[in-house]
Amino acid sequence: MLFIFCVSVTNPMGVNGHVSSVLVLVLVLMLGCLLSSPTSAQSTTSAADTTVGGVVCSLMDSQISVSFPVVHNCSSVSGGQHCVVHCDASQGFYGDPVVIDCTLEGNIIPYGAVQCVENVNTLETDERGIHLRSFQGDVYAIVGDKEIGISTLDSAVIAIDGRLDIVENFDLDSRVDDIESADLSGSITSLSTEVSQEQSTSFLTLSTAIRDATTGASMATASVAAKLNGVQATTSSSILSLLDDVDDADSSLENELAAFSSEVSSSFSGAVSNFNVLADHISDVDDNASVNSESIEGLTDKMDVVEGLTAALNFTGQSKDNPGLTCSHILIEQKGSNSFGDGMYWIDPNGGSNDDAFQAYCDMTNGGYTRVDPRGNVPVAHHKPSGVGDARSWYGKAFTYDFSTSQLQALIHHSTEATQDAEFTCKGVIVHTLDDAIYGGAAFFRGFLSTGEIWSVNGNGIEYEALKDNCGQNDASVTEKAEFRFETRKPENLPIVDINILDDGDSVEEWGLVYKAAYFRYVVRDGSSPKHSGLTCSHIKRDFPNVKNGYYFIDPNRGDFSDAVKVFCDMERGWTHFQPTANIPQKNYHTGSDGYQWTSSFGVNIGWEGSDQLEAIQALSTNARQDITFHCKGVIAYSYYPVNTRTHLHVSLFFRTVAGSSSSIYWSAPTKSPQSSGGTPNYIYNVKNDGCRINDGVWRTTDFLFETGNAFALPIRDISIQDIGGSGEHFGADFSPVQFKTTFGAPLGSTRDTAPQTCKDIYHSDPNAKSGYYFIDPNGGSTDDAVYVECDMEKGGWTGIHPQREVPFNNWWTSGDGYRWFRDMTGGFEMPYDINDAQLQALQDASVGGYQVIKLNCQGVITWYEGSSLYSGRAEFAGGIGRETWTATSSPDRQPIVNFADDSCRDNSEAHIGRVIFYFDTGNPSGFPIRDIRLSDHGDGGELFGLDVSTCWFY
Repeated sequence: MLFIFCVSVTNPMGVNGHVSSVLVLVLVLMLGCLLSSPTSAQSTTSAADTTVGGVVCSLMDSQISVSFPVVHNCSSVSGGQHCVVHCDASQGFYGDPVVIDCTLEGNIIPYGAVQCVENVNTLETDERGIHLRSFQGDVYAIVGDKEIGISTLDSAVIAIDGRLDIVENFDLDSRVDDIESADLSGSITSLSTEVSQEQSTSFLTLSTAIRDATTGASMATASVAAKLNGVQATTSSSILSLLDDVDDADSSLENELAAFSSEVSSSFSGAVSNFNVLADHISDVDDNASVNSESIEGLTDKMDVVEGLTAALNFTGQSKDNPGLTCSHILIEQKGSNSFGDGMYWIDPNGGSNDDAFQAYCDMTNGGYTRVDPRGNVPVAHHKPSGVGDARSWYGKAFTYDFSTSQLQALIHHSTEATQDAEFTCKGVIVHTLDDAIYGGAAFFRGFLSTGEIWSVNGNGIEYEALKDNCGQNDASVTEKAEFRFETRKPENLPIVDINILDDGDSVEEWGLVYKAAYFRYVVRDGSSPKHSGLTCSHIKRDFPNVKNGYYFIDPNRGDFSDAVKVFCDMERGWTHFQPTANIPQKNYHTGSDGYQWTSSFGVNIGWEGSDQLEAIQALSTNARQDITFHCKGVIAYSYYPVNTRTHLHVSLFFRTVAGSSSSIYWSAPTKSPQSSGGTPNYIYNVKNDGCRINDGVWRTTDFLFETGNAFALPIRDISIQDIGGSGEHFGADFSPVQFKTTFGAPLGSTRDTAPQTCKDIYHSDPNAKSGYYFIDPNGGSTDDAVYVECDMEKGGWTGIHPQREVPFNNWWTSGDGYRWFRDMTGGFEMPYDINDAQLQALQDASVGGYQVIKLNCQGVITWYEGSSLYSGRAEFAGGIGRETWTATSSPDRQPIVNFADDSCRDNSEAHIGRVIFYFDTGNPSGFPIRDIRLSDHGDGGELFGLDVSTCWFY
């Protein structure tokens, strides 16, 4: 235990003397003492053995006998877990915590002594009477026998300053000048009418009052001013009264006036003399004010010392009322100083109210790591059910830690790197290596906020390090150890919360895991260099709100700093810009007939700088946008005005993200027929300016805008153009930077990483969520295959998937009537949707019903009713993964619904174009979505039909 001794030294100069250099040295020593480790009271305690039946241990307050305050969570502890006893910091006591273990048999293992130290500091200055003492950061000043808080003392100083302002600003010289310049001759003339002795006495009384006033010159300036105002007011009143009397004076008083005038002149001379004395006293008051001002300056200097001491005693992290965000942020705020050392600090990662702020251990020596302590471990045992054999499986019981879920999530959010160690105990279980080679069934580990990534050593995830491995001997008769280290710049992958083992199927094979404390740290990522690369421009702006537009280094994939890229950041809005490597030159690319062709087929490759980082920034972003300027000479890009009639069917451009890939995302114009692109349009672009609508052989431009909440839908890498067959038809394109942005606190489903299982999850998390497009991940696991779907929040979170093609109105079969699936007709196909079978199966399993509408347009084709009767060859449908059939005679949950009024195809005239509407609504979602239709009346050359297939909804 380290003791710090503070010594009080008095000033030998006395009260009126000056503080000596010795006192200054003493004050410095006192400040050092005040900032040293706490002193004074300390105590020790330990708990007796306690056994509780079952698998729960408990210690009541009465069982922990202490002579100082402590706090603990030992009221109820599960077997195999532990609790912690802390010194009660709220009472001013500090010390290392003590862990109490509850064994699997329900026994409490005796724990060691708790060393507590009371935080009481004191500082005595000189004999002028000012002392300081502190408790938990609160500072008190003791002046003489009075004790006041610093805030009270500060208020007193402010009050004194206010009084001095009044003294310094009061214009006494002006008041004296007013009196000396007063026209007393008029008063003298007026007094000629007052010959009585009483009038003489009044003037004598006035003189006496003036003399009395001079004796009170030492009074406060405000009182002096008040008396002067009173004298002036009395004099003015007398003058007005006497002037009135003059008008009525009798001329017989003139002789008496002469005598009286002589007497008054003598009295007035005395009054002037008294006023001169008063002016001298006023000068003395000014001198005293100057002295007081100097005293206040001295007191202000002392207050600066007090404020410095207060700040030192209540720096960020020292109290619950002033917690730091994390240990790293406390260290950064202290400008890297570790003068306060490693130990317990108050932090509040999730911000807001300080009510849930808590104390955590901070490793300040190594850069401000925040330690997250485990609450238990995995005991050594055979964990797999009997008869299962060797097979990969997760332990399944999440590891627990001292932080609350919300605070741990926030800590991860505010960190840039993390590390953790674990110790594996084995008896016949291979965990990492076998015969000095990596074992194919090496253990996997899962992190707290992992989104599909796992820790492994075989290239399937983030690689962890084996510090030692003695489990490769695979001997069930011997207990061995393996030690692992997890280090990452993706803090969401720590702390570890689960382990996956393969080689533990035999009943004699046992293992256990001690997962140790995880450490999280924030390193400044301001983008100033590759080593300090930010994740994105949005992240840099979030952490450094005052940054300016410019070029910054970013590293979205959080790998080695060597692949960090330098990009332009629009810090006003938080957009990250990736530049194209080239544009499409302006020239003629094709001579022949018109028809859609992709620019990639002409050997045009559109690349992007930092392409290795593109996928990573897409995963981190909630929004993306891009502009493209299309140059045209005789080429229609969007709309066409041949006769002042606007139309953009069959001529507008298509765009896609990947050339020649089935995973590409397509963009089209509104109402554009999807199959014309040869792909699957998912999104609609906007046109800001359409100069190419004038097809006159002059170079013009059309400007396209692409905006989306799915960052994977950009950038554009290929363009499909229809109007390019003529020798005089030229085109080119200029690509603006593709821009990505991250909105923090992104709601559920707004990014791939936040994808829930269905739209219902989004609705339940936020009933006010708007209908629109969201990411969902029905099959769970990695979000790499999350799908972008439509959510109808007005219906409580219905999930909608979209058909990817249309069935145009056409004659599809001319070889005679008879039941035939559309996929078997000339040019027919099964309807594709924007979801794969694995995700569709999971969506069906997560839903209780489905709904879809199909409108069949007909000419000479009977589908359901014939005239006023049901048609014998009514349409049939196939849906779902297994192509389950829907017919008029199927079970009720597989019957289409057709209203007689909705079937105008019942008129079997080839001159008549009609429509029939089919409704599919059932509580059995496995038959959705509808993929194919089977018709019987369709084999004549004059019989035409087409389908409008709606969104398929799961609820």
